Amino acid sequence: MHCSGAYSRQRADPYIGLSCGSRAAARVKHVLPSKREQSKQHTNPIQISINPTIATPTTREKATMCHGSGAHDVSPRSTTMNIEQRYFCLSTYFHQRFGQRVQKIPLHAGFSCPNRDGSLSTSGCVFCNPMGSGSGEKMQHMSLRDQYMWWRDTFYKKYKVQRFLAYLQSFTNTYGPLSKLTAVLDQLRDLPEIQGLCIGTRPDCVDREKISALAAFPGSECWLELGLQSSNDSTLKKINRGHDAASFARAATMASEEGLAVCAHIIAGLPGESRENFLQTIAFVNDLPVQGIKIHNLYVCRGTTLGTWWEHDNYVPLQRAEYIDWVIHGLAILRPDIVIHRINGDPQPGELLAPAWAGNKSQILQAIHNELCSQDIWQGQLSGYAATQPPWFSRSYQGDIPPCR
Repeated sequence: MHCSGAYSRQRADPYIGLSCGSRAAARVKHVLPSKREQSKQHTNPIQISINPTIATPTTREKATMCHGSGAHDVSPRSTTMNIEQRYFCLSTYFHQRFGQRVQKIPLHAGFSCPNRDGSLSTSGCVFCNPMGSGSGEKMQHMSLRDQYMWWRDTFYKKYKVQRFLAYLQSFTNTYGPLSKLTAVLDQLRDLPEIQGLCIGTRPDCVDREKISALAAFPGSECWLELGLQSSNDSTLKKINRGHDAASFARAATMASEEGLAVCAHIIAGLPGESRENFLQTIAFVNDLPVQGIKIHNLYVCRGTTLGTWWEHDNYVPLQRAEYIDWVIHGLAILRPDIVIHRINGDPQPGELLAPAWAGNKSQILQAIHNELCSQDIWQGQLSGYAATQPPWFSRSYQGDIPPCR
C-alpha cells in the first residue's frame, strides 16, 4: 500500500512490505486547477500581513564581499514551540510514521539528463553542477547495493538508525527507457532495512508506465521528487529548464493518481524573480496534489552558466536577510499539510562560489527559526487552513491530518 499520501500517523507502520502504490484506488483523485483558478492564481497579487521586521535591502553587494552581511541577528524570544513546531518538517513526519529516525541514502544510478545529453540541450539548467547533486555522485562506479551498504553501515554507526530510504538524487532518475528504470528498481528491492524510495527527476521525464513501476515498488514510502523551480514560464525559459509549469502539474497529478507522494522542488532568488514571483510559485504548489516541498536558496556553483553570469555581474544572489524574509512569507501561505523536506540549499564542498552565507546551513536554519518565533509565524498561518498552530507539527501527534485542498 502507498502510505505517504494517506496521512495516517501510526507508531508502527502496518504497511511495510506492501507496494508503494496499492492504496491508489482508495485515494481521492486530484484534478488540475481550472483555467479560471490558474488565471486567478497568477494574476492576483499575494496579500500578506506580516510584521516586516526584516528589511529587504535596496542594493546588494557582491556576494564575496558580504559574508554574513544582511544577517538578521535575533536572539530567540521566549517560546514554548521548538523549530519543528513552526512547520511540518520531514523528521517529524518520519517519527510520527515510524516512531524513529529514517535516513535517506544517496545513490548514483548512472542516469543522465535530457538537458545535458543533447535531447533538449547540452548545457543543462543554468544553476546545475555538471557533476550532479548529492554525494551519491562520489560512488557512481560502485554497484547500487555496495553504495547502499556503505552508507547504511556509516549511518548506523553514527546515528544508530535502522530504517532507510534509497534516494536516487543525481540527474534525472526516470530518464530513458522503462527497462532501465525497472532494472534499477530490481537492484533495490531486497536491500536490508529499506522502507521505500525517493526518486529525483524532471516532470517531462515521467509517464504513466514509469509511475506505475515506481508505485509497484515494495515498501511503505515512495516519494517522487519533481523539479519545478518556478511556476513562471518566462523564468523557466531563462534558466534553461526545458519544460513549462504545466508539465509539472500534469506529472504531479498523474503521480498522485497512482498513489505516489510528490515532493516539489522550488528555488528562491532565481534570475529576474521577485518575492512576489516566489510566493506565486508557493500558491501554484498549494493547488496541486503535492505532499512535500524542498525550498532552495539559489547559490552559484563552479562550472555553471550562472557562475559565468555572476562573474560578469549579470547575476547577484539574494542576501541572507532577503532569503529569510522570502522563506517566512512563503511558509505563512504554504498549505500546513505539506511536509518540509528542505528549507535551504546545501552546497557540496568546493562547489560554492557565492553567496558565502549559503555555506553555513545550520546558521540559516537557526536564523529562519528565530524570525518565525520573533514574528510568531507558522506554516499555513495565512493559507486558510491553520489559523492556529496545527497539532501535527509535533512529533507526539498520532492522529490524521485533515485535507487542506
